[in-house]
Amino acid sequence: MQMEQLLLRGTLTLFLYGIWVTWLWRLDHVFMIDDNPAIGEAIGLLLSGLGLLVWIVWSLAHWK
Repeated sequence: MQMEQLLLRGTLTLFLYGIWVTWLWRLDHVFMIDDNPAIGEAIGLLLSGLGLLVWIVWSLAHWK
């Protein structure tokens, strides 16, 4: 049971991290205008950072 929980948590963590990295990569490409960062990119990256912080806090709070 312990090994299955560890494997499930590890898989879920990698999956969520992959989603977050893909989201950041898409934001970087969507908000680039003439190779200059747009205000939308700055806002998107700020929201991504806040999302990552919430995700880390949630993960640590639920990791038993």
